[in-house]
Amino acid sequence: MNASKLVVAALPLLWLSAVTSGCLFGQGASPQTVVSKRSPGDLSCPADKVTVENIGGTSFRATGCGMTASYTCMGGNAGNPYDAMCTREGSPAPVAAASKP
Repeated sequence: MNASKLVVAALPLLWLSAVTSGCLFGQGASPQTVVSKRSPGDLSCPADKVTVENIGGTSFRATGCGMTASYTCMGGNAGNPYDAMCTREGSPAPVAAASKP
């Protein structure tokens, strides 16, 4: 098989790969979604027990199972609401106990 026939034969697989990975249609995730999917593993807590809140700009806090973690995200801003990448800031920590009167 010559090179041009090999390229033509591979095109359908390349197309399928690009479409399913979201490369062609920008099907990435918003910052909130990225943190929501990552934080249960970071907190060792089931996803349905974790809450994620925006704490300003591109920063998010995830809380669950008595632990909390903070994240800073890139991408996912008003000009590009998808394809965010988020980094955890430090290690997860216990949630501070509410102060008693």
